[in-house]
Amino acid sequence: MPNPCKRPLVLRTASKFSARARLLVRLHDRNHRMEAKIHIDRDPPKIKGFRKFNILTSSSKTLLAGDSPQEGLVCDFQYLTLKEQKDSRSGKGAKGAGEQGPLVVTEELHLITFTLAYAYCGLELELEASTGGWGDWGLRGVQV
Repeated sequence: MPNPCKRPLVLRTASKFSARARLLVRLHDRNHRMEAKIHIDRDPPKIKGFRKFNILTSSSKTLLAGDSPQEGLVCDFQYLTLKEQKDSRSGKGAKGAGEQGPLVVTEELHLITFTLAYAYCGLELELEASTGGWGDWGLRGVQV
């Protein structure tokens, strides 16, 4: 349920932004690197007119130990930029192409999601956290 006192996150397509993902659990098996990935609109609705965006720059980072034990594992995504994903059917001579200024992207319509794949004793898990007020944390497990 969304928090009524919290204002939604608002980004613009022409601006750079950063995001930090933290895993507040110290995992015992550190023999392999753990990477977090960032996505926007991972499962977009199939609505006509819904604008799709891509995140420019690197979409995956390795989790590192934080400065203090309470910080857990951390990865910082810096200098991220959103770019509108153009419709592939519009072609070269699309009317209005390149005439738009910065677009506003809000978390009410678009979710930024962090995912982390983790394997332990034959069990593969995918941890997921996203912006937005509903179901902030998710856990998916697949037995191998």
